[in-house]
Amino acid sequence: MELIKLKDIEFTTCTAIGRFDGVHLGHRAVIEKCIETAKTRGISSLVVLVDDTEDLERYLNDIPERRYLISQINPDYLAIVDGRGRDLDFIYDDVVEKTSTECLVCGDEPLSTTKLDVEVLSIDSMVYEGNLIDSKMCERYLQSGDMEVAKFLLGRDPLILGKVIHGKGMGRSVGMPTANLLFSDKKILPKRGVYVSKSHVLEGAFVGLTSIGRRPSIDQDENVTIETYMLDFDEEIYGEIVALDILEYIRGIEKFAGLKEVKKQIDKDMEVAKRYALHR
Repeated sequence: MELIKLKDIEFTTCTAIGRFDGVHLGHRAVIEKCIETAKTRGISSLVVLVDDTEDLERYLNDIPERRYLISQINPDYLAIVDGRGRDLDFIYDDVVEKTSTECLVCGDEPLSTTKLDVEVLSIDSMVYEGNLIDSKMCERYLQSGDMEVAKFLLGRDPLILGKVIHGKGMGRSVGMPTANLLFSDKKILPKRGVYVSKSHVLEGAFVGLTSIGRRPSIDQDENVTIETYMLDFDEEIYGEIVALDILEYIRGIEKFAGLKEVKKQIDKDMEVAKRYALHR
């Protein structure tokens, strides 16, 4: 996938346009239809990602995460356009006007615009238990801790993409040095708790544990942190970007009497992660 600006597109495309927050099953179906159609017609597939994050109070994925997830589906090109205060139909018109779009792929909602002189292809609705799969549905299951359904709706493991920052170094005191991830306060996070996770960093993938929430056994700080520990990993990665897959919920955040009890519980959690790694 190549990142491109609309003004640089001088070739014929099959295009999918959207905000794609969550890059869930419905979004993936639209993008995959775009890629499939482009290949069949011998043209290029283009995804136009509308950046609406400034207008939102909360979102499942920020633009770097959406870009990362779309790259895994692998259209030929990705263009990112500013969507602040702009109606999506206007953006459709703008993209068609500025590019050589042969056809558009959209979801089950019909376009209300009347300006488009281009073929429009639609896909069948993606539903779960009779309801349309959308970002709100993904949010509900993600925050309930029902990872099995959340993964199904997303068509993938939930993702957190973040830069490793300096923490308080408390993980080392219990034999588990962690990477602390920087994230937006707008990001909708999974249910607070401890998870089996997989970290993609330095061209490797490492199963481990991730804690999402407060640290009541260590301090009284009310801020939510994301701390991840990777099995068989001992590299200096401050400043690196980690793509963190949230795999399986283990337990909620608990307050322990002291570091000895914390270490005992972490050892139990590690066994869960090790078993998961063996059978994954």
